[in-house]
Amino acid sequence: MRKIIETITRTISKIYGVEKYFAVTKLSNNKFEIRTELPSYEGGNELSARLEKKFKGWICENQGGCVYILYKPL
Repeated sequence: MRKIIETITRTISKIYGVEKYFAVTKLSNNKFEIRTELPSYEGGNELSARLEKKFKGWICENQGGCVYILYKPL
């Protein structure tokens, strides 16, 4: 799952010229943190939408700045 998240993040980041500047961290079985250089208004909303489309039932939220949390609600 982490590899898929990284691939999607890299794809979106490449469009905005920051494909080398992201990190994906698994926080628990149902939660990942994605640190990028993508603010919500410049690629971040697209990143969230693609992740939610790929992982049905999961939610990707902007935590402020360029940090996103992808999680599956309980």
